[in-house]
Amino acid sequence: MKIALAWLKLILSLLLLWLIVQRLDNTHLWQSIANIGVGSLLLALLLQLASTLTAAYRWSLIQRWLGDPPDTTFYIKSYFKGALFNQLLPTSIGGDAYRVLENGNRIGNHKEAFFGVFIDRIAGLLGLLLLNALALFWLPTLLPAQIAYSIGVILVIAFIGAIFGLLMHKLPKWSFPLWSSLQKLSQRFAQVYSNGKTISIQLGLSAVIHLFSMLVLMTIGNGLGLTFDLIVYLVVIPPVILLTLLPLSFAGWGIREGAMVGIFALIGAAPEPVLALSVIYGLTLIVASLPGLWFFTHDKQWWQNNHSTHNNNKEN
Repeated sequence: MKIALAWLKLILSLLLLWLIVQRLDNTHLWQSIANIGVGSLLLALLLQLASTLTAAYRWSLIQRWLGDPPDTTFYIKSYFKGALFNQLLPTSIGGDAYRVLENGNRIGNHKEAFFGVFIDRIAGLLGLLLLNALALFWLPTLLPAQIAYSIGVILVIAFIGAIFGLLMHKLPKWSFPLWSSLQKLSQRFAQVYSNGKTISIQLGLSAVIHLFSMLVLMTIGNGLGLTFDLIVYLVVIPPVILLTLLPLSFAGWGIREGAMVGIFALIGAAPEPVLALSVIYGLTLIVASLPGLWFFTHDKQWWQNNHSTHNNNKEN
């Protein structure tokens, strides 16, 4: 069943990409791609690597504040491996499951590992939404009023949900397993966001992570002839990122391209360079996650070698 679902998502991604390409001027599309320089691609890759490293550091702080033993190297390796699986698995959150499994094995508690990864994911979303809210406040007329209001409503609901999550553990305790688990999660949230300092650090790191990502997109966009300011990307890209989290396509492919072409069209951008931007950005994410492949194979080999040594010692 899971294999069939993965194939369906892959087919949907390919179908969406095909439908988008069929509606565009392919000559203009390839000209846009041909115009981008190697320097722009390298700079975009470095910025994306900086984003991933910062995200790994944010996760390490969350786990440390939750009481886990500090190990920055482990978190960097695990985050890169998770980023790799996010790009190679049908959903954009498959890497989160891997991080839960790996850190759960490390600390001996998969439930606590889940809490940490979930809080890390929420911290990232809150940082993204905060930047989006500030950008919308700065450029309130960039998007059509109806779209801007809709995004605003989503932002308000998200921040209310975050506040509720922080306070949920103070509500009456019921014997329902789900309610108990949610209250434990809320306790971990409160543990991480215990004071103004930790809140500022988490939101600040999340903002920096997404600023790196927006600079990646702006760098690629400039190379493709899309001369938008950074603030424009902060307005239009967050809704696209949220859509790619929906488990409907393969790692967000197809949905990301359609959403980006559609939302950039609202501000007068030609669809061909926007599609090129989305595809090159997706490929940049894959290349930037490749250190995770090295870490995964290296750690696996290390485990196999130690396992073989242990067996040999037993035989001797």
